Amino acid sequence: MSEFKEKDFTGSCWKKVSAKGNAYYSGQCTIGGKKFFVSLFDNRENKKHERSPDFSMIFKEPDWQQKNKNPITEIRSQLEQDLPF
Repeated sequence: MSEFKEKDFTGSCWKKVSAKGNAYYSGQCTIGGKKFFVSLFDNRENKKHERSPDFSMIFKEPDWQQKNKNPITEIRSQLEQDLPF
């Protein structure tokens, strides 16, 4: 049995076009409570071998998450300190 449940995986991507005119997908996803930036590239037109993947995916963890810092929490605590009452 998998340690993750289906609800632990959520995300969305939007179709974009690069400066060179190549289409790709970009978005965010949450896996096991962690956020990731996602890029999806279509390799079907450039396949060199039958067994090559149709799509390439790149996941990048945000810098603030790697440092175990949440910018929203930090901003809220700073605002609370700045309040005069």
